[in-house]
Order: sequence, then structure tokens, then C-alpha cells
Amino acid sequence: MNRRLLAALTGFALLLTGCSNSSGSDNSSSNTITFYASTDYKDAYDALINDFRTANPGVTVNATYAKTDDIQSTQPTQLQSGGGADVLSVQPGQGGNTISEATLAKAGYLVDLSDRAWASKIPASLKSVTDYDNKTYMFPGVLQPLGAFYNTQAVQGAGLKIPTTWAQVLSFCRDAQAKGKVAFSLGLSDTWVTQLVPYALAPTLVYAQNPNWNADLTAGKATFPDSAWKTVEQQYLDMKNANCFTNDPNGVSFDNTLPPVAKGQALAIVQVGGVFGNLQQQNTAVTYDLQPLPATDDPNATAIAASPGVGLGVNAKSKNKELALRFVDFVAQDTNINKFATTLGGVVPAIPNSAFTVSPVLKTFNELVTASKVSAFPDTGWPNARIQNAHLVGIQNMFLGKKTPAQVLQDMQAQVK
Repeated sequence: MNRRLLAALTGFALLLTGCSNSSGSDNSSSNTITFYASTDYKDAYDALINDFRTANPGVTVNATYAKTDDIQSTQPTQLQSGGGADVLSVQPGQGGNTISEATLAKAGYLVDLSDRAWASKIPASLKSVTDYDNKTYMFPGVLQPLGAFYNTQAVQGAGLKIPTTWAQVLSFCRDAQAKGKVAFSLGLSDTWVTQLVPYALAPTLVYAQNPNWNADLTAGKATFPDSAWKTVEQQYLDMKNANCFTNDPNGVSFDNTLPPVAKGQALAIVQVGGVFGNLQQQNTAVTYDLQPLPATDDPNATAIAASPGVGLGVNAKSKNKELALRFVDFVAQDTNINKFATTLGGVVPAIPNSAFTVSPVLKTFNELVTASKVSAFPDTGWPNARIQNAHLVGIQNMFLGKKTPAQVLQDMQAQVK
């Protein structure tokens, strides 16, 4: 169990029981800021932007939305050239992603947010992924689990049960196929999706056994090829070979993975909580159940992954820092972040507050938090972004039959130093 994450998550457990085309920052008006964010969060952010405009007459927020893959490639390029939006998308972590807070802060691209009123309320257990050099550089937004969202009506209609062991996962896939269904909808053409199944298996297979595995990797005491990551990647391939996934997933986009689940053509999808609202919108008559993806045949050993989603940072070269900071502070207010989280559906505010009502779909997630069976997304503790990129590309090649699990891990290890 990741102790650094537990304290924050426990707070959420108690809650259950108790638009421009430019992302640049060169604004001619002091009443205008630009904002670059993921399309997955568009509806939630658009609502808050409208509220911000109402609360600040005469202010304009020009929001540009793009796929996560595109943000991870274009935002660093914009910043390197002295541009970029006033308000940036920032992912948690110490270097495992091109837009992680540590990567951007170390390069001098982010404003120090340590003096903002909300910064002191960030749970201590999240500071390792929101801070760099003991300074806060991102508003963490929401905390999202990563697991399997099951269409409960579709599962019941197929006469199946949600699996609680690894053996049952493989049987679930075979039985779903016999019923003319896809067990788990999957699209790998958006590369960020490729890592989600391994990230769902790793909490049980890797981090429950050694919560400090990432630190050991950085220190040279652990390697990907000679660790439980071998089992993680092999089980991913085993699921492919058991026909668990959409046919030819390398040719399927993320956007095209949600409708089959909503229509009952696929029974489930392994995804992050931040996109659950998009899934719900596909068919509001469907109910869902979020469950961890079993990785062993002991149900009591199963753990789940959870981390802050894509948060907010302020561009150090913004020409309107005051308004950009005011916007971030506005989003951070309890009422507003609660509205944002409710729109997304499968998340909770990263900074807990008693006014938030947790979605019933997170019931099992809450139980796992209470039982200390949770760990952060693996890449938040990896030492650089090259490892993740090797993983993403490697998985695509593994699904094409061009790489073995061992070769994927070797490629990842080669990027550690």
C-alpha cells in the first residue's frame, strides 16, 4: 500500500460514511487569459469558465482543448519557445511525464503557488506529486481511481458476473465472446490509453509487495525486467490472447471506446475516473460499477490505483499572471471544485471538503481506501518521462506482435538513466 497516498484517500472515505483556438499567452488585454486543457474535461471546465466570467464581468478566458497525447507533446514545445497558455495543464509526479509538475517546475516554466490559500490544504500525502523542491507548483484538482467500469445491465444481461480473481478475468473474457460481446473495450491509437491495464494490475502485483519500488528503481536497486512488472506485462498479453479486448485495438481511438460500453456491446472498460462523466453521457439509463482489475486468484490481495488527475499550473512567462492566479483560485474554491468533480462523476476533490457528495459508483473504491489497498499511478514516481514513452510505444508494438513483454521492459529499463 502507498502510505504517501493513504492519508488523503482516507479523508474521501470518511465523506462516504459521514473558447479560442490559440493556447498562447500573448494577450493584448489584461482582462483576457488563455487556458490549455484536455478534451476529457471540457464540459466540466466550460461550466466553471462561465461561472468565472459571471463573477468577474469583463473577463475573458480563451480555452483550447486537445487530447491528452497532444498536450503532452505540444505544451512542452510551446513553453520551450517562450509561449504556452497562461493557465497550463499539469500532471502530478516527479518526472515520469512531459507535463509533470516536477518536469515543468525544474525547467522554470511554472509559477510558485505555495502562497495560495488552498496550497496549505493539500494533504501531506499528495505533496510528493504536487510539489518540487518543497514548493507547490500545481493545483491538483481531483483524485481519480483507475479500474474497470462495468455496465451492470450488460453484464447481467449476458448472464455473467464481475470477476474477482485473475482466473475469472480470463473466463469472463471467453464467456463474453461466446455471448457476442467484448469484455473490455480498448483503443490504443491514443497512446495514453495503452498503459491503463498495466497500471490497473501493478498495484496488486508490484506496489502491494513493495510500496517503495519506484524509489528502488531510481536508486538502482530494482529493474523492470527483473521484477513483478514481468507478470504485469505478461498478463496484459494474456488478456489480449484471451480475446478480452476490442478487435485490432491499435486502430481504435479513445473516443470510440466509450459508445460500445454504453450500448452494452462491450461489458466494461478499464479507465480513469476522470472520463467517467463522458461515459455516463453516452447513455444515462445505464448504471456502472467501478471495480479493481484482479491480478491474482486471491480476492483479498487485490488493490487499486489512484492519483490526482491533470491539474492546473500558471505559466511563469504569462503576461497576465494576476488573472491566471485568480482563475486557479476560483477553480480551487470548494463549491467550484465540487461542481467540477460532480460533472466528471468518477472522481473526488484532491483537497477534501465536507460539502462534497461521493458518487455511489465509488463505493468499492472507498472500501479499498479504507483497507489501505491503494497505490499511486506508477509513472508519478518514475525518474523521467522517457520511461513512460518507451512503455506506451512498446505496448502498441506488443499488440502488433513486434515486441514481447520482456522486450518492452528492457526498452523501459534502458531509459531509466
